Amino acid sequence: MTQRKAWRILSLLLVASLFLLALNFILAKLKPELYLEARRESPLDLAMAQYALMDDLGLQDDNVPNISQKNDRGVYVWPASSVLPEYRKADLSLYRGRAKNEHALEGITVFIDAGEVTAPQIMSPAGGNSPQPSSKPAGNVAPTDPYTGLPVSPYAAQRTDNEEDEEEETTVAPDVIIAQDQILNKLAEMLQTQLESLGAKVVLTRNQASSQSEIAQAAFIGNNLALRFVDELKEQKFKSQAIESLIPYLQTAVSNPDSPEARRVFTQLGVGPDLRLLLDMEKQYKDVCFISLRLGDEKSAQGSRVVYYGSSSAERNGASELLEERSQDMPAYVAYDSSARRRLAEQMDRNIRQYLPELNYQGKQTGVGEGQVLSAVYNNLTSVEVIVAQRQNLDNMKSISKEKTLMTLAEALAHSTYQFFCAD
Repeated sequence: MTQRKAWRILSLLLVASLFLLALNFILAKLKPELYLEARRESPLDLAMAQYALMDDLGLQDDNVPNISQKNDRGVYVWPASSVLPEYRKADLSLYRGRAKNEHALEGITVFIDAGEVTAPQIMSPAGGNSPQPSSKPAGNVAPTDPYTGLPVSPYAAQRTDNEEDEEEETTVAPDVIIAQDQILNKLAEMLQTQLESLGAKVVLTRNQASSQSEIAQAAFIGNNLALRFVDELKEQKFKSQAIESLIPYLQTAVSNPDSPEARRVFTQLGVGPDLRLLLDMEKQYKDVCFISLRLGDEKSAQGSRVVYYGSSSAERNGASELLEERSQDMPAYVAYDSSARRRLAEQMDRNIRQYLPELNYQGKQTGVGEGQVLSAVYNNLTSVEVIVAQRQNLDNMKSISKEKTLMTLAEALAHSTYQFFCAD
């Protein structure tokens, strides 16, 4: 090899080395994640370094109560625009026209909360004393039905011997009766089976948050979706420090809904900054809905009702004054999807009347109504509350205590959910 040729090879190697060094420098600037693993010894250090490289999905606006303004009802109201950028868009058009089969609701999540809720503590009237329960047992206690827990009518007809003989000869299987305290749980399980047979993912909130508090149920749903939102952002190399900061408070609220952490998010009057952020995030989950199942307590009423929380109610649910000494009083939040909630409620009411005419609502209100539904105040999903039957109506409770009635009702509610997402 001549000296000239050797110098040429050396020059080429030097140029190649300089090129590789320059390329390495450029890649380190443009794609630093490619170099993280080599520089980090522990998985925790690596995860922290990867997190630091993600872009934060910052807030679009200030999120403090003093940006709110009074509406024509004299109530302070948050701006209707979302404080959180719209990162997630659910395309519900993909479900339109789907046949009713095991794939119809794939990708849809349904939260179901079935059961009694914690009643608010009754406050003593001003200057008076709370009534004390009597220590004497009540006299003339009427016998109660072992299944419904309701008093048995004293006018119930007595069966004759012939009727008893006819019962013994019949081949019709007797109705399976569900105890009153198990009606809502049984209905929830049946509804879960029906929806899962259509491909939906169903979550029974009481299996995770056993507290009867509405706050605990809402916190479970909020925490579930917040974790999901953070994971979906991470897949696209984004993060949301604002949402992540809410998660510890939500997790505490699930197990301890009366804690200061829970009250920080779930304010008593109106919607505070933390809950506003959570509701704006949940608004992006159009492919998630929430159904609460309750028994009603209307006197002189019978049948099922479907109620929802909408804009008209929300416009009144806020503070008329924002005072330092009343820090829990917050502006109203009005960015709920009222039209979607009403549409699902109307669909359920129609199908209940068609499937179970004996549960047609009769009372001072209407079969579908908007009202102060606390289960829907604390979330911004497509939410409805189904009043399954009136607890004080004996005929209602006897009907709804039958397993076959509950099955038919579950079918009606599941079909309504399918129609909501899939009907043209």
